[in-house]
Amino acid sequence: MSKIKILLIDPAYYNKYSQSYLTVPLGIGYISSYINNLHPNADIEIHKNPQDALDSLSLIKPNIVGLSIFYWNTALVKLMIRQIRKMYGDSVLIVLGGQSIDDLPTLQDKMLLETNADALVPGEGELGFANIVESLMKSKKSPATYEALEGVVYHPRHKIKRVKSINFDISLLDIPSPYLNGSLDKFLCGDYEPIIQTSRLCPYTCVFCTVGKNDGKLRAFDLTITSQEIDYIADKMRNFPIKTLLLSDDNFGIFERDAQIAQHIADANKKYNYPKSVYFYSDKNLTKSSMEVIDKLKNLSSQGLPIALQSSNKETLKAVKRKNLSDDKIDLAIEWASEKNIHTTTELLFGLPFETKESFTQSMKQIVQRGIDSVLCHNVFVLPGSEMDRPYYREEHQLKTKFRLLGSNYAEVAGDFAAEHDEVVVGSKDFNFEDFLVIRHLNFMFYTVFTLDFYKWFFQLLRLEGIDIVKIFTQFMHPDRTKQWPKEYLKFLDDFNYSVENELFDTKEEVTAYAKKCWEKNDKNVGEPARINILFGARLIYMENWVYDVMLEISTLLIDDTNTLNKTIEILDICKRERIDLKNNSSKKDTVCRYDLNRWKKAKFKNKIDDFYIGVHKVSFSIDIDSNEKISAFNKKFSDLEDLDYYYSAIDSISPRHKTLHTLTFKERN
Repeated sequence: MSKIKILLIDPAYYNKYSQSYLTVPLGIGYISSYINNLHPNADIEIHKNPQDALDSLSLIKPNIVGLSIFYWNTALVKLMIRQIRKMYGDSVLIVLGGQSIDDLPTLQDKMLLETNADALVPGEGELGFANIVESLMKSKKSPATYEALEGVVYHPRHKIKRVKSINFDISLLDIPSPYLNGSLDKFLCGDYEPIIQTSRLCPYTCVFCTVGKNDGKLRAFDLTITSQEIDYIADKMRNFPIKTLLLSDDNFGIFERDAQIAQHIADANKKYNYPKSVYFYSDKNLTKSSMEVIDKLKNLSSQGLPIALQSSNKETLKAVKRKNLSDDKIDLAIEWASEKNIHTTTELLFGLPFETKESFTQSMKQIVQRGIDSVLCHNVFVLPGSEMDRPYYREEHQLKTKFRLLGSNYAEVAGDFAAEHDEVVVGSKDFNFEDFLVIRHLNFMFYTVFTLDFYKWFFQLLRLEGIDIVKIFTQFMHPDRTKQWPKEYLKFLDDFNYSVENELFDTKEEVTAYAKKCWEKNDKNVGEPARINILFGARLIYMENWVYDVMLEISTLLIDDTNTLNKTIEILDICKRERIDLKNNSSKKDTVCRYDLNRWKKAKFKNKIDDFYIGVHKVSFSIDIDSNEKISAFNKKFSDLEDLDYYYSAIDSISPRHKTLHTLTFKERN
């Protein structure tokens, strides 16, 4: 076969909420570049939009369709395969690749049977997919006469003997850049967030992650090519400051040369005014190299200094094959970040083996006490393709799960409906569903306060006055309803409780039925966002007018001392003013404060506010140039949305999130 037609598709959902997280399809871009380098005459199309892909399929029959599959598009991939089979039956070869593909034969067969694809390419896709193309080009038939190929697993119906998988060791020098050859140009348009990859593979073996099971050599792309990619992307994206540059490395900073890449990104920011923000997974170990990376990107990184924890329970860490930094190293890292004025972030996962409600609650409190700025508390969900997904692991730890709608990932395409789900761990031999619900509420408060900076000064003040942070959050989420509270406050809590209680389903089919009902109810469009923390965080920060009064009332319930109460009232006034009005983008009126809050924050809230007493000072609220650019860019794209959708998208789009806060300036009063 002298000429071959290939469609590569990384299908995604397109709706009013997807605008903030659509990404450039880098993975299939690499496949395309690798194949075209071997076979320049191969006709390859790259698609992200499923309807566009189906339209193209209806015009010209391809020889091969390759689809990228992960947990966020699995149902959509199945939909695409159904549509392709309707058009062409078995005369088109359908191949799947992506992180959801396990290396266990039983789970591979299960995926093939459920999707009706012809073949899987586990692990890195370039070599296995190239073997399929080579086989097809040598064949006189379309599709090829099936033969055993290295790195390829066939559907059981093809009755092809399995051969060995390809190791994760392809030479990255053999993969041309899909950016520099123009393959991805149509995605550098402001609708997608660019991704670059500077290295592949991870030396860690975490069971909850899809890359933890992979065995291969850690390798880096050519440094010159990576630098050229950064410049190429920055030049194309210079008019889209709201779009974050994503680094898909599992441990950026693990190589010494990563500091050079970080510097190149910082230089691109100055030269092209892009990127304005960068997101990456830092090396789990805080080495000299990784800290140098953080230092160079401190003004751009959406996370600042990430300190990887997940859990502080020793039995849990052993069960998930994870080793945390020592307490001394964590304290040194926080101290270093304080000196450099760098934001610190960590993530905790509830639902891992041996974790209890009590141990997890204690971990949350300890992390805040240590001075970490942002604390993300996630409920664990089982990733297809991870070791945690394997039957033996589920049985050993008696994992109980339920299903929930995955964001707004549902749609009707070509008259067919698809909806995605998360499989959430809601119980184990160490905790029950009631414990899950308690942590679910605390999860929301930790996210809102310590990630979205909701009244953070206020909560830190109370905590440092000796009031248990969990007690404060519980007081807020579960007030004594015999007292007189604003009815809007109680409605907010009722809405939140209703959403939490109704987000989980016993089966995937129930999730799909619920999503379809939402779709039809909203005239074939998505309904209210399903990501509860962001949805209610947006309401709490931007749309509820009772917050100040409720916080003041909670203060009077928790504080006995008049002096402390006066400090609290002073801080509440700052909290009420510090958030930027995104729609009007105007500064707030000055106020007064007796404490240097900037120094308090820089010191990671380790000491009481009294240590930062400066006497009565005027406080001015201003908007820095970077914030102004990002907010203006956001409004160009999202200003037509209704309030709830607008503010939800703001939280999801503007990064780092502190760019939605005013800069505080303290001056002595004349």
